[in-house]
Amino acid sequence: MILISFSFIFSPLCCFSPITSLTDSSFQEFCGQSDAVIMFCNSTQTKCKLAFQLFRASARVYSRLDDLFRFGEVDCGKYPSLCKSHNATKFPTTRYYHKNGTRSTFTKLQELDVYLNWIANQSSIPQTNLSKELQVLTVDNIFDFVYDPTKNSLVAFVSDTCRYCADLKIHLAQANGAYLPEDNIQFALFEKDNWEEVSDKFHAFGVPQVILFPAASPGTECEIPPKYDENGTIYWKSKMILPNKCGVYSETYGGDRTSISFIRWLNQRIFSYRSVDGLIDEEAGIIDSLKEPMRKFYETFSETPIESYKSVKMSLHRIKIPSLHEYYIRVIEDVLERGQDWLEYEYDRLHSILETNNVNLERLEALTVRHNLMRMMLEDF
Repeated sequence: MILISFSFIFSPLCCFSPITSLTDSSFQEFCGQSDAVIMFCNSTQTKCKLAFQLFRASARVYSRLDDLFRFGEVDCGKYPSLCKSHNATKFPTTRYYHKNGTRSTFTKLQELDVYLNWIANQSSIPQTNLSKELQVLTVDNIFDFVYDPTKNSLVAFVSDTCRYCADLKIHLAQANGAYLPEDNIQFALFEKDNWEEVSDKFHAFGVPQVILFPAASPGTECEIPPKYDENGTIYWKSKMILPNKCGVYSETYGGDRTSISFIRWLNQRIFSYRSVDGLIDEEAGIIDSLKEPMRKFYETFSETPIESYKSVKMSLHRIKIPSLHEYYIRVIEDVLERGQDWLEYEYDRLHSILETNNVNLERLEALTVRHNLMRMMLEDF
């Protein structure tokens, strides 16, 4: 039995986020050392929690420039007099404090690119754009894009006459920029204006409409609708296409049209853990539905190793990202081979490394995922 403190894991500042929490006594010294970007917020407010994601992402992106400016945050729920003395009465409020004493205020919750460019303008550094261009599909390639069983495919059905579509494209491009190839998600646009009947075949009857066509689980063998019917005619011209592949049905997005909302929605469905800045969040690797199988494996593997291994491995079919699937297998096999004492030692070792941020970004994801999978087995002990 071991006792574990999880304040680090659930802290919003974990996973390489160089933000300093400021108090009444530390604020003045922090702002006097260099230019400072400071967010005033109340940690109990939902709007502040969303804004902090943008702030944390900005801090990560610009962390290499800490000799020019640094990032700090003030929780106005804990330090109301400090916020009042700086006229921070609306939350969230972000201020850029120049070392010469001048300051500039940013109050609107917007996209990350807007936030980054505001900081860039204050500090006279080149602007940063994290968006990634969206592929534009045609009638010739939409079928292959949607029905690739190895890929999670997100398609936005849009129109030139749609007044909301221009903003949607901006937010989707931002979300697209957050994902890496190993996340197994591809984004695209399909213009409905000239191919209305094609969109209807995919059950996209309005604009804008965003539909996710999930990938099959790794290793799954399945059939997808044929591209041509028995007469050699393109399938969508003759029959209604079933909105699924490999038995997994498509899902239409119905939330807010912001990059953060898109990323959150996708993360839950493709088991990814990206933040809006393209780095991982503090819950990387953890799948709620696998917590119980992982804990059960830990409880029983020393007595019935073969049966425990087979049982937990059967649960892993829910993971649709091959790299994440491999992480789970590797951790389980390491525990089987090296035992409980090694697991506790390795967990503590990784915890120390991550807590001190003494790791480059290339290794951050692997170490965080491995650490969190171990936590799933240990957290109830």
